[in-house]
Amino acid sequence: MTDLVGKITKVLLLLMMAVTVIIAILFYIDIAGVKEGGATPTGWVEAFLKLSYIFGIVAAIAAVGFGLFKFVMKFVDKPMDGVKMLIPFIVLGIIAMVAYGYAADTALTIEGYTGTDNFDGSKALKWSGAGLIAMYLLAGLATLSIVFAEASKIVK
Repeated sequence: MTDLVGKITKVLLLLMMAVTVIIAILFYIDIAGVKEGGATPTGWVEAFLKLSYIFGIVAAIAAVGFGLFKFVMKFVDKPMDGVKMLIPFIVLGIIAMVAYGYAADTALTIEGYTGTDNFDGSKALKWSGAGLIAMYLLAGLATLSIVFAEASKIVK
């Protein structure tokens, strides 16, 4: 079953790469055909952006889908190994909750900004702060794990 998943991902990757190369070539041909001060190449740019959105969604679905498939297969074969696979997701959930809890939603003072999204209690401000705090926490944990790995090599 794992071979089938590997073949599906390889075919999906090759298909996505081929379509990207074709669109990229057409994009650059269109860019080269535009004269200075003339029309802008909006058609291919929009196609390229839409393709990147689609590929991002396909990649996210594939990553979650194949990860879930691997988890289910591991859980069926060896239940304890399946439970061990849940630990990173639990840790990420805890980090997300801590980050959201520490995030502030107070309005920012931005010189010259006249938009409507900058107000006290804005969910966008809260989630942006949570994302930044989560990034700081994950970067700190990554640094600590690197230091720990190198220190354990020295001790051995």
